[in-house]
Amino acid sequence: MIGRHSPWPLAIIGIVALTAQVEAASKVTIQADRKEAQVGQPVLVTVRVRGAKDTPTVKPPTVKEAQIDPVGQPTSIPTLVADLQGQGVFHANGAQHIANLVRGLGQMPNAGAIDPDLAKLLGAQMGAAGLNTNDYFFTYQVTPDRSGPLVVPAFSVTADGQSSLTPTVTVNVSEARQQSWVQMRLSVSDPTPNVGEEVQLYVDLLIQRGQVSYAGKPYAYLPVSKVWLNVPGLDRARGVEMQQPLDQFVQQHAIEPGHHGFRVNNYPIEVKLEHEPADGPKVGLDPVLYRRRLTIPLRVRQGGEVKLAAAHAAGEVWVPAGQNKGQWEPFVVASEPLTFTAIDLHGRADRPADFSGVVGDLRVIAEASQTDMPAGTPFTLTVRLEGNSSVASVAAPDLASRPEFNKNFRVRLDDTRTVAGKGRQFTYTLRPLNADVTEVPSVAVSYFDPKRNQFATAQSGPIPLHVTPGQNATPDVPAAPPAQAAAPPTEATPEPGWTFDTLTWIEIGMAGALAVGAAAWGVRRLRRHRKVAAQPGSVQPAPLAVPVRPALVAPKRLPSAPAPTFASVAQSLQDFLRRHFHCPPGEVTPHDAEECLRRGGVSEGLARSFAAALDTCETAKFAPGMVNTSPSDLANYARQLMDRIMAGLPEVVV
Repeated sequence: MIGRHSPWPLAIIGIVALTAQVEAASKVTIQADRKEAQVGQPVLVTVRVRGAKDTPTVKPPTVKEAQIDPVGQPTSIPTLVADLQGQGVFHANGAQHIANLVRGLGQMPNAGAIDPDLAKLLGAQMGAAGLNTNDYFFTYQVTPDRSGPLVVPAFSVTADGQSSLTPTVTVNVSEARQQSWVQMRLSVSDPTPNVGEEVQLYVDLLIQRGQVSYAGKPYAYLPVSKVWLNVPGLDRARGVEMQQPLDQFVQQHAIEPGHHGFRVNNYPIEVKLEHEPADGPKVGLDPVLYRRRLTIPLRVRQGGEVKLAAAHAAGEVWVPAGQNKGQWEPFVVASEPLTFTAIDLHGRADRPADFSGVVGDLRVIAEASQTDMPAGTPFTLTVRLEGNSSVASVAAPDLASRPEFNKNFRVRLDDTRTVAGKGRQFTYTLRPLNADVTEVPSVAVSYFDPKRNQFATAQSGPIPLHVTPGQNATPDVPAAPPAQAAAPPTEATPEPGWTFDTLTWIEIGMAGALAVGAAAWGVRRLRRHRKVAAQPGSVQPAPLAVPVRPALVAPKRLPSAPAPTFASVAQSLQDFLRRHFHCPPGEVTPHDAEECLRRGGVSEGLARSFAAALDTCETAKFAPGMVNTSPSDLANYARQLMDRIMAGLPEVVV
């Protein structure tokens, strides 16, 4: 063994002795960890590929009357180090240290700093076989289902372009022997859980109690070793699901380095099992059997009967024989299958209409981004739900439909997301309608309390607000007074208020159509007149006697168009969307408008501008003092936007 005072001389001797022995071609071997097993007791079979330059591929066979599963990922070690380790050259941790050293030989910048003699020798052997190859280990777990000879057929191995088969392996399998030292049990934390509730699956290994001393350490139960647990197929169980994949669960519950634990299914990582309480109430504890427990959290997905297959365990137990003597005895045990009933809360008569689906304790927290503002100012309301895992899939409370909210606020849901693993957060935009608003009401969320077997409501506290009147509010336009007969003016003057800015789209369309029709009629009339005049002998018809209307006669009075308002501009924009882009009925928000236009092929810039115009209308409605433009200017801008959208998409917009 390499000692502290002479770390390298034996390594040099081993390297020199083994370098010549390493074969140029890879070699495949197979080995089982036991030749005798009981039904249900796993057998570990290891396929070793020696001296491979590249990672081999191994195809396991189908084993009759047994189940075969890979155990973790393949491992490797430099061939040279594996041979030295096989000769007993290294202590427990020395092999890994030398393995890391050999792997880095090609990259060592200063090998002489390690040991001059070793560096000289290794430098001369860089091209030798064994320095550039690895030994690979593939481990499989074979679990026999019945007694009798168990024959494991050959494994197919491909390494460095060559294929080979391993020898067969035979294990003698006997029936599981009856024993009283170890038992196994499955149970759940709640035998009648509710849909959506988290329930704990308890996998208990029950070991005979007794004051036992082994290797100088006292135990309150018979010591066990090399224990393997096989939990039922939870990923295939009806009605429940694991909160996280089993491999992640095993990783999180891994035993500390340097300690021994329990293997679960075919994972190579050993996990910790809980000890039973050392003090406190002994309710549920067996006076004869000591409990070691693995707790697996499950989530109930649907109501009805839930069945879980039996769990199994195998290992060795130390059985004392008096006078501090004893022996290790193999054991194989199985639990009874587990059956329990899940309750579907959605079918209960007392279920509230707004039941959220949360089962268990629930906490509701609400926060406002600001609490002092003019009427109509938008602010953010964040609502967070905290509880168990059933909270993670809850839908957002529909605050816009609740009277305590919609009578004082305009409400829009902006975002929904899961936070902190099990929490749920919702973000809303609220606009207070007037200065009479004094608070954001409590946000109530219904849930089911399994301890009291009844529905309950959790709610946040109200949030005080200080809302001031909006500045420069636009008063409602009064009704027009009844028209009075006016005396004919002495000269023709434009009608008051008859400007381009105040024309409605319908009036503009009618005026344009009349102008185009009149121009076309005039052109046809002129061409016809010229053709007739050009014909020889044609007689010019006498001009029609058309009475000439004096210029000073006033035209017929047209009804005045109402002055534009922010509300009318918003209505025009929304009508345009519904007419040309098939937006759904009802009020269209700026966000919805932008999305609708983008889906219709409108450029991003125009879509944003259109949404901004709608948002300006909303701001003017709720906080008019914050808008600098006039309704007429905004109407002009809106018409220009709609013209540009129509001009850019003649083949799409209908």
